[in-house]
Amino acid sequence: MSLSETDVIMGRIKSATPLSQIAVIIPPTRGTTLDAFFANTISGQKFIADNQDSLVGIFDSSMPTADMQERLYLAVDSNRLVSKAISEAQKAKAKQDRADKRAASAAANKEAVINKRAEAIKMAEELSNSKIAFSINSKT
Repeated sequence: MSLSETDVIMGRIKSATPLSQIAVIIPPTRGTTLDAFFANTISGQKFIADNQDSLVGIFDSSMPTADMQERLYLAVDSNRLVSKAISEAQKAKAKQDRADKRAASAAANKEAVINKRAEAIKMAEELSNSKIAFSINSKT
């Protein structure tokens, strides 16, 4: 397995024979590289079977160069678009997480203010009751 840019992969394909083809897949790590490897090995066949969804193609020098290049460039372009979409989704999630934290903090602050007000009212009532009691006691 070898992560490479499109021009490097094209060089490998141009030297590949029909008996020693090069398989190309879109790697799970997004970017501008593709993963190229020998298709006719046991490990290559297993890797192809396990990664059918990301397989760009299996190529050799007998195939039309323009078609191969187009498929590779389209794979890189789609990889970039997916990378960009993932990045934007991650940014949106991070922004939402920050907003959620601010909202939770605001709610906690509001709760604290309500509790402080309730405490102050209770203290005022107790003070008022004790003043009334003091006033009644001092008149008697």
